[in-house]
Amino acid sequence: MRLCLPVLMFATVAVSPLRAQQRDIARSAFVPNEHVVSRAPAASQPQAKPRSHGARVALQFLAASAGAAGGGIGTYLLTRDLSRERVAGDEGYTRSGNAGYLAGSFAGATLGAHLVGRSMGGKAPLWATSLGALVGTVPLAALGLDEAWLPLYGIALGWIPQAAFATAGFEMGERR
Repeated sequence: MRLCLPVLMFATVAVSPLRAQQRDIARSAFVPNEHVVSRAPAASQPQAKPRSHGARVALQFLAASAGAAGGGIGTYLLTRDLSRERVAGDEGYTRSGNAGYLAGSFAGATLGAHLVGRSMGGKAPLWATSLGALVGTVPLAALGLDEAWLPLYGIALGWIPQAAFATAGFEMGERR
């Protein structure tokens, strides 16, 4: 028993630096181009080069486009069988599916533009981005819920005004 305490103390003292070294190696695996994690203050770290305003707007437009199309299709697929009432002239589309497409494409365009804009340093409020996406959704909503081809129009062309106006709403709402 008396031998266990010194062995335990030696093991603790000997393993502790190894643990710290392994922890530093593990952390450096997630930091590109560095072998040792620097413990220097953040002020001495080189600052990342900010992206240009044009690049942010382009990436916002792409994200809003993908969000409008993807969100619209996703919510259409979730809501298409909620009602049995089919739209006039087609046996495949329902009013609930068309309403789901409009809601999903609006939400997708809003979130795509807003999340990319905020992650790239923008400071616009969510309401400004959503107001722009709402303006861009009006042409699709003007077709009506009884339009049999509403989701196809949205996928073919409807994402363009949604993405453009969501991005514009973010830019207009940005505090400078």
